Amino acid sequence: MSVEENKQVVRRFFDEFASKKLLSVADEIVSERLRDNAKQAYTTMSTAFPDITSTIEDIVAEGDK
Repeated sequence: MSVEENKQVVRRFFDEFASKKLLSVADEIVSERLRDNAKQAYTTMSTAFPDITSTIEDIVAEGDK
């Protein structure tokens, strides 16, 4: 996967999964091994903090960062 493709996955995770609460997105972009844990963790967090939002300010994927 290219650097730009990796960045797009990160954007999609935060935009669709975290902000819009579309948990089905995890089925497409999260490793099968971690998928259920990611959904459960986010469900727990969004229940405790129903107004939670995520904002991407910087994505660094080049060089050693």
